[in-house]
Amino acid sequence: MDHWPGPSETTRPGDGERAPRGPGDHRPFQNAGRTAAPKGGGRGHGGFRVAAEPASHSAARGIRLCPDVSLRQTIQQSKFFRQVIRPAFRGGLRLLPLQDHLRDYDRNRRIADLKAGLNVALLAFPQAMAFSLIVGVPIQYGVAAAVVGALVGPIFASSRLVVFGPTNAAAILCLSVFINLGLNPAERVVALPALLAMAGLFLVVGAWFRVAGLIQFISRPVIVGYLTAAVILVTASQLRFILGLDLPEAASLFGMLGLVAAHLMEVQWPSVLLALVAVVLYFVLLRWFPLFPNLFISLILTSLLGWALGKAGYDFAFVSRTLGEEAVPGLQGLDFSLVSRLAGAALAVALLTFLETNSVSRSVSARTGELSDGNQQMFALGMANLASSLFAAIPVSASWNRSLYNLLRGGATPVAAIVSAVACGGLFVLLFPLLPHLPLPALAALVPVIAFSLVNRHAYSVIVRASRADLTVLLATLLAGLLFPLATAIFLGAGLSILFFLRKVGVPELEEYTITGEGQLTQLGPEGKRIPDISIVHVEGDLFFGASDLFLDQTRRLCEDPNLKVIILRLKNAHHLDASSAMAISELLRFAREKGRHLIVSGAHREIYRIFRNSGLLDAIGRDNFFMDVPSNPTLSTRNALRRARELLGAEKANIRIFAKNPDEPAGAAGGA
Repeated sequence: MDHWPGPSETTRPGDGERAPRGPGDHRPFQNAGRTAAPKGGGRGHGGFRVAAEPASHSAARGIRLCPDVSLRQTIQQSKFFRQVIRPAFRGGLRLLPLQDHLRDYDRNRRIADLKAGLNVALLAFPQAMAFSLIVGVPIQYGVAAAVVGALVGPIFASSRLVVFGPTNAAAILCLSVFINLGLNPAERVVALPALLAMAGLFLVVGAWFRVAGLIQFISRPVIVGYLTAAVILVTASQLRFILGLDLPEAASLFGMLGLVAAHLMEVQWPSVLLALVAVVLYFVLLRWFPLFPNLFISLILTSLLGWALGKAGYDFAFVSRTLGEEAVPGLQGLDFSLVSRLAGAALAVALLTFLETNSVSRSVSARTGELSDGNQQMFALGMANLASSLFAAIPVSASWNRSLYNLLRGGATPVAAIVSAVACGGLFVLLFPLLPHLPLPALAALVPVIAFSLVNRHAYSVIVRASRADLTVLLATLLAGLLFPLATAIFLGAGLSILFFLRKVGVPELEEYTITGEGQLTQLGPEGKRIPDISIVHVEGDLFFGASDLFLDQTRRLCEDPNLKVIILRLKNAHHLDASSAMAISELLRFAREKGRHLIVSGAHREIYRIFRNSGLLDAIGRDNFFMDVPSNPTLSTRNALRRARELLGAEKANIRIFAKNPDEPAGAAGGA
């Protein structure tokens, strides 16, 4: 179903039967104490009936259903569903958007989804193993994320081609969290379910309260800076495997590089050779066969080379080193003392994975022309991570590589991602006996290759040239990611983005205008004559708490002009007034009256009227000095305000000075309204 039925769609108490909407109607009956007997033999369109029961027993025993009631209908009649689930999805979230794509699911779409899903699985399988290598857990954890994420995410997602699963950015953040907490591989296996469950819960609750719109306050330089730091850290973390060095993990970038530098004399050249062959094979295949599963093919060919070198007596590490013990599914064995330690990390994982998912969804939507619902995608991501926490997996996000590959291979519906999940699981079961013979240097060498695909050189060019603030955010996020835990880099970058945003919207700029002898509006220069009686102050933009003090300071300076008698605040384009701005205007009114000035408000819309009325400003200014905006006649309120100003001055004519935020505004626009 698209949306759960609203109050207007339910049956009214006392109705003997509900009005059918069509043969597909499955709404539950609302009058539980009555016999619902629709026309047609006592059975409704949903294929069930509610047996009559006295009201006294109904309250104690609940609804008694006949045996032919389906599980879905039983759930829909439950109190929890009616009071909790249904109201949540009335707000715009859809419980099963997958149904929309299955209504006209024909043979052509089935074939397209099957082909695309199988191809995506061949890409997802080696990537999943590589991402497990980054986190430092058995490779089956990455495969579990690829299977569960791609299986659960599309059921709830709004975008039909986005593929969920493990990603580079989420994996390196997970590694950073574990290193920062000092968790060894055995402890990570225990901590992962709790981390995923909390991150998934944060995402589901965020989608419930529709907070996806807040993503606009986290600028693109934050994402670019974080991904750049992640690429560098991923590459550094794999050097020990590529060079064949048996080294422990390091807690920082410089620690990783220092360990490698200290053991350069111990480099195993067969490992380096295998790593180089894997990378060269990948790029050659990518050059000549761009739509082939080149990552998978490269690993197979490199494994054959590794087997031949092993027969020749060369020694290097295999993936059997990372398989470890059998994964423990779900939250079994969870140490609840980790929950408080992982809370901040879970919030960072939720934020990062949603940033990545939102970016991927918008990019795919730009190619397909469909709309992307941020809150629905957040809900799908949360459900995918919650499900993954039950099956021993690493964090799930939306993968750009796999989503784009799904699009290029002709995927038609979310079923393609589901097919890829099933195929990926099948590949793991089929190839599990051979996985221990996969050369670890080859897999480690392909991890940075995957990571570098996230680098967008065009984005760097735009950010560097756009503004100094964007460049500052980019560099700060990048350096924080390299020097501190990655979670710190995300929060620092987001905080800087919001800070620069508040600086932009919180600094009102007023430019002085005057009227020439010909009646034209023009900007007043430094040598202009300042002898006005009336000043019109155009207030444009967000007049919230961050801008209220600066607004008050600038308007108070106007009141100190001895020639000024009346100030008209034109609030037509002012928005988001709050208590701080209301108190600032109240202070301005008091100061103006102390100086013998009059204050008039014009162009007020409903939001401003409500704030003025509720705060008492309307009565303080006087209703005769307050003029509402008239959309059908935009100049009317200002003309009436000028007429009122002349009445207060006791003169038919007066000199007028106009202040505007935008000095480039056309004369007609500034002078008339």
